[in-house]
Amino acid sequence: MKKILVVEDESVIRMVLKILLKEKGHMVHEASNGEIALSLVEKNQFDLILMDLHMPVMSGYKTIKTLREKKMDMFVVAITASMTEEDKNEALELGFDDCILKNFDDNFNNQIDQFLGRALPG
Repeated sequence: MKKILVVEDESVIRMVLKILLKEKGHMVHEASNGEIALSLVEKNQFDLILMDLHMPVMSGYKTIKTLREKKMDMFVVAITASMTEEDKNEALELGFDDCILKNFDDNFNNQIDQFLGRALPG
């Protein structure tokens, strides 16, 4: 069982992600914005963080920048409904380890498994 933090302002999407990840046997924590996520990260060690880029209060862009400035070395994946190559490049430059579209199909599940493998080698 892996410990995953889902950071997403849309409650329905958070719920879908939580269900998908719990069905795979993972422990899931939730945050509706980056400010809440930072608070959780300071108190917990997560195997994977899935974070929306566009949220109120504190965006994913600002949150990842803060995480990396504080030297919090966790595997963080940007999740977004649509992404241009420019968006992806910006996310990676700011410190996201990878990016994924919110399409919740078999490919999405396979990518989550790959991320967990990369986050925790061996």
